[in-house]
Amino acid sequence: MVRSVIGDETHVERFVESLFQSGTSLQVGVAIGKLGVGSNRDVIFALVPTPPSDRNEVVSFVGQSVEQSISKDADRRKGSKGKSASNARPLQIDADWVGEHGRQVSKMLVGGMSVVGIYIFASENSFKSSMATLWQTLRTVATAASASQDRELDQERLLLHISYSPRRVSCRSCCLESNFNAMSLRPCEWKLGKVVSTLHSFMCLYNFDIRVPVLSNKPPEKGMWEVLLSAVSAEAVRLKSAQAVVDGSLVVQDKPLSAERSHEVELFVPLSCGENLEGEYVGKVAGLAILSGSVQAHAYCLPREPLSHAIEDLKGDIIKSLHSRLDILYDAADQVDKGNLQPDTAQSSETVESKPQNSFICWMENDVEHSCQLPHRVFVPWLAGALACDHLQNGECFQDLIDRCKELLGMSMLPDPSDVLEPEAPVNSLNQKSFWEATGGYPQTFDMQRMLSKGDGRHKSRLVISGVRKVLGNFIAWALIFLSISVIAALLLKQRLQRTLEGPPTQS
Repeated sequence: MVRSVIGDETHVERFVESLFQSGTSLQVGVAIGKLGVGSNRDVIFALVPTPPSDRNEVVSFVGQSVEQSISKDADRRKGSKGKSASNARPLQIDADWVGEHGRQVSKMLVGGMSVVGIYIFASENSFKSSMATLWQTLRTVATAASASQDRELDQERLLLHISYSPRRVSCRSCCLESNFNAMSLRPCEWKLGKVVSTLHSFMCLYNFDIRVPVLSNKPPEKGMWEVLLSAVSAEAVRLKSAQAVVDGSLVVQDKPLSAERSHEVELFVPLSCGENLEGEYVGKVAGLAILSGSVQAHAYCLPREPLSHAIEDLKGDIIKSLHSRLDILYDAADQVDKGNLQPDTAQSSETVESKPQNSFICWMENDVEHSCQLPHRVFVPWLAGALACDHLQNGECFQDLIDRCKELLGMSMLPDPSDVLEPEAPVNSLNQKSFWEATGGYPQTFDMQRMLSKGDGRHKSRLVISGVRKVLGNFIAWALIFLSISVIAALLLKQRLQRTLEGPPTQS
């Protein structure tokens, strides 16, 4: 059965028309949408052009400079009807650059939206002679986008061809599970319809407090990053079994969406997921890593999708946001390691934070807890009121947000500062004594620059690392011994009192 792909009749059609009117002869970008919304049905919300690269042209004709290709192709579009070899010249694409664009865009999308493929604006002959190149580019984009969401690679993605000669739009479904062959690209039915304007919105403020041990047998440069990843993975396990309350009603079985377009969700997570982590931490415990804070999650769902899809998208959005924050901290730490960024970089006058942008790298003292703020999540209006998101580091300002929205999402109507939503509430400061200090232990110094080989987090969220010796084990052992002695003594005393009250045995 042929797959059906529906493009938004407002945003996609407007973008395609602007390409026809622009005079551009070549362009490549990513397609934002949702796969599998029905039986053999996918949707595309928007098309986003890949920004130019400093290294080379993103897309051009093989063996020709981009200036030459644009000039010749423009002449053909103005009226040349003759067939020529150049009209069928294959394309060369910087697949790595397009893939990186897809990865960055994926981080700015909320639940229910993802990078579902790419589009190419070129002539029909150039498209047909570049099938293998386009398939490889699509695979690179799919791999990068899936990695940013920490999930397995989807085996189906979409390739949208916008042709100016002849002038038409076609779509193909691409199978990525094997090497390229004649069956890798299958035609789809392309049509336009109302998509974005019908979306249902689901919102949830999720508070988290994740604690995992730091093992002394792990290399310092890898141990902390592995600890943070395992912490987020543990939270993902807990979220899978979370119960959802939508608009005040507990979801006990799957059902269609209600007529209301906006929905409030609460997630109730099991208190412990220790049974899923048995055997994961083997070795001497040297400390404790704590990720604490809140995530404002957002997801969109089409009217005909079941409620369970919206809940799963919302849970996925929480985990993706946590991973995005870890990636930001890792990239910043890597920049400092390479000397491309100074730890004491001054912050912009527009920011309200008092700490420097990369204070988490060098903020450390002997025998004290080390902490750093995680990047916080903000939302901006994008498609007909639908929101996109970004994560701002300590020290970044509104202009940084606008620059990324303009470059990565191709926003032409830029939002005002008053339109930016910052719903994540600050968490309580962890200035009080830690559990380890309260039991007689004392913290051990950790080198944040070496150990944060990858990290992230945000809005008033905290990552706290504290050392511990063998005090906890001794404390628990003595407590168990004292409790056992107390129980035995109480039983013996009770038995003796009963014998005293009964008196000596009577003789018959």
